[in-house]
Amino acid sequence: MIAGSVAVGWWLFATAPQQETTPSTPTLPTVEVIEANPGSVEVKIRGFGEVVPARSVSIAPEVTGRVTEVGDGVEPGGLLAAGALLFKMDPQEYDAAVKEAEADLAQAQAELELEKGRGLVARQEWQRL
Repeated sequence: MIAGSVAVGWWLFATAPQQETTPSTPTLPTVEVIEANPGSVEVKIRGFGEVVPARSVSIAPEVTGRVTEVGDGVEPGGLLAAGALLFKMDPQEYDAAVKEAEADLAQAQAELELEKGRGLVARQEWQRL
């Protein structure tokens, strides 16, 4: 039985049909050539995500007061030119604060002169002793 199986296997192997090999030729793609012309093209890209600005700024006044005018183009996410007017504030509170600071300065200078005089008197009394 084993000998018969070996004989049948050898016979199948020996009588197997031979495959003919033919040289294959590479298939070249068909191309079409057109002349390129310069021009503008609008590209639309659709996608999902979050847009984040490269720079952002928070604006806060250093003095209190009422905003009386807002510059053109001042809006969230808007672009502004350098030196553009952002806001105009009512100057009354600012002017009052400046006058108060000037009065405080004048009072401090008067007190300084008074203390210099007291120091001079104290120095003279010390020298008499």
